[in-house]
Amino acid sequence: MLVNLLSTKSDPNSKRDYKKLRQIMLEEDEWDVIKDLIPVLKPFAEATDYLGSNKYCTYSMIVPTLLVIIKQLTPLTENGEKNASEISFKNQEHVFDDQVSIEDDDDEKPNPTAVRKLKIKNPVNTQNLVDQIKLTLYAAMKHYWNNLITPTYLLPSLFDLRIKELSFVTVLQRSDAEELLSDLYDQEKQSFSDSDSDAIQVNSKEKRISKKYDSIFESFKKPITSASNEIIEYLALKDINFESDSLVWWFEHEKRFPILSNLAKKYLAVYSCSTSSERLFSDAGNVLTAKRTQMNSKLFKKIMFLKRNSIHLESIHP
Repeated sequence: MLVNLLSTKSDPNSKRDYKKLRQIMLEEDEWDVIKDLIPVLKPFAEATDYLGSNKYCTYSMIVPTLLVIIKQLTPLTENGEKNASEISFKNQEHVFDDQVSIEDDDDEKPNPTAVRKLKIKNPVNTQNLVDQIKLTLYAAMKHYWNNLITPTYLLPSLFDLRIKELSFVTVLQRSDAEELLSDLYDQEKQSFSDSDSDAIQVNSKEKRISKKYDSIFESFKKPITSASNEIIEYLALKDINFESDSLVWWFEHEKRFPILSNLAKKYLAVYSCSTSSERLFSDAGNVLTAKRTQMNSKLFKKIMFLKRNSIHLESIHP
């Protein structure tokens, strides 16, 4: 539409813009490539949106998400796998550098420090271009995440009851992760028993000091007893719905799995990316503007606290 509009103008500027626009307009086969790239790049967009959140558990989903994307990009032939292994990413400083200049721009001088110089007037060779992009993405994923399936990396997923079956790895790899969990459980159990014995002594002293009245219905209440072997009982449980919140589940079953819940808090509370802290900086910049430089630091902290915790307001004051 813009090209047709400029073609009707007679002034020099419009003629010049019309000529430049005609040169850089995408051809039909280039538009077809863009359409074909949508399903290739969509998993990356979905992973970015999901892992960038801070309202639910994301750390346990890093490994399975990356493995799913790698599986979708995996070449179907041995020759494709060989071609992917030949792609070099040794110069990591420049592989995904965003310093790009356009050589064909007549108005501006190209950036001399740019790593890549694009000639946007030249038509793109679209033959097998989508396959080449998929192959390069696959090679990049294998290069930057070449050792994903280790017990240490799988441990957070093992704490996530939605995916604790680890269906995305082999039985042996799952067994190694469970063995690591068992070792950590034994260490945590030792420290947990030491602190628990101290707490029992304090509670017994308090009971002797103040005698609390026991209700006549107290005998009907069934106490929540912790599992004798938390790992065996936990691994025997069925996976919960993927839409469920793993952190809420551990909070509700903390008394049943006191030691495992302690470990789960350490792993599942970690964010998978720095998006949350970057959002915090953005919120702080929006509150503390140039016209609010005299704001009291205590007031600023309170405003930021309310901003970040407003989602919990309805649960406190429905």
